[in-house]
Amino acid sequence: NNGLALFHPEKKIFTVFRKNMNPGSLRSNIITTIREVNDQIWFGTVAGIAVLEEQYGITDAPEKVVFKHMLASDAQSGLSHPLINSIFQDQYKNAWVGTLGGGLNFLGNRTSYFNTIIHSATKSTDNLSNKCVRGLCFDASNQLWIGTEGGGIDIFNNGVKVRNYSMENSTIPDNRILSIFKDS
Repeated sequence: NNGLALFHPEKKIFTVFRKNMNPGSLRSNIITTIREVNDQIWFGTVAGIAVLEEQYGITDAPEKVVFKHMLASDAQSGLSHPLINSIFQDQYKNAWVGTLGGGLNFLGNRTSYFNTIIHSATKSTDNLSNKCVRGLCFDASNQLWIGTEGGGIDIFNNGVKVRNYSMENSTIPDNRILSIFKDS
């Protein structure tokens, strides 16, 4: 709840970024995830995504740094939910963003708008098992594994759900999946 602290090993100091009245500052002091996407640093927050602009170095004074913001909205360029749980970049440099209640957002490397994979109460092969996405990764077959908050693990191949692992249909110990990682 106290912003973003970036450590400078050569100086042995932290630069702290916080939400303030400046529109280019962080929109929230709560950072939920950090990932490098297309050579930029993306910070997931409870108010969307803050992107550290390329022209700013992490050694700059916080008041001089401007973050670009990706916010939740009904527009195609908006996220489906403000609270970001996970960010993942695939081998094609597409960005995948898991949210607390808006499902999974996809931002293609050549587009400026989001597509969303959502949860629906009706059972469909194209829907998530839960609207809260916690963990994301791709396996060796380029299938997307999605850890959900209560729906287990969904596996998608080219936009179609091909499998769900849950307590009801497998030996998975819990349907709350907080993180997913592919080992070598």
